[in-house]
Amino acid sequence: MHLKLEEKMKSFGSFIFDNPLKVIVAVLILLAFPLAHVPQIKMDTSTEGFMHPQDPVLITYNKFREQFGRDE
Repeated sequence: MHLKLEEKMKSFGSFIFDNPLKVIVAVLILLAFPLAHVPQIKMDTSTEGFMHPQDPVLITYNKFREQFGRDE
């Protein structure tokens, strides 16, 4: 098993060394879709973003905020 895997890795490395342009093009094609969506990634670090909307703690927290207001 070990030798079989080692042989496959050797031939994969040889393929990369012998065909650098093909490998670069293949990697760029594989990365094109994920990279195109990077600007659409949004990060929500608010307290509400970490909890489910029906979470009892969040419901209590929202009632507290309604009663006493927000700092924002």
